[in-house]
Amino acid sequence: MGQLGTRAVCLALTFLNDPDPPTSDEGGFRNDNGLLTTMIHIKYKLDKSELHGIGLFTEENIKKGQVIYTASPLLDVNISSEQFNSLDEQEKNEIRYWGFWDAANKVWHVDFDNSKFINHSFTPNLIQDPNYIDAHLVAKSDIRKGEELTQNYLEFESEKDLEKRGIKVK
Repeated sequence: MGQLGTRAVCLALTFLNDPDPPTSDEGGFRNDNGLLTTMIHIKYKLDKSELHGIGLFTEENIKKGQVIYTASPLLDVNISSEQFNSLDEQEKNEIRYWGFWDAANKVWHVDFDNSKFINHSFTPNLIQDPNYIDAHLVAKSDIRKGEELTQNYLEFESEKDLEKRGIKVK
């Protein structure tokens, strides 16, 4: 297993063996200044996913249309092609694994909050609100407390990108 895979497994094992795993506080974590540092707008927890590794699970009932996640200028990083090409291969692999190529803006995009644990599903319970250019996820239907939050990655990636991630395309 490569270094990236080993680190992902170590992260997953550390998390799953944690007796007090991370959860949200009023829909996000607060920094030392009391500012909300994540743009996940619901109470949630990270837990083992039946879909893929670790998933993001709601800790509250959610209504159809409720805002779940919005882009954060502090926690969303956009990397130009020039910057990406200056990285070593291991760093590029990290970006490819945790991020995605945003063709519309011609940048690599990486989220540094727990939204990266929203797993892919062809029958998602979250969708991108088409009235926004940046990430703005809303509930596709009512979601019960304890359900895993999912999004169809084809909203922002190609089938080829999904296959590179090992996600089977219908």
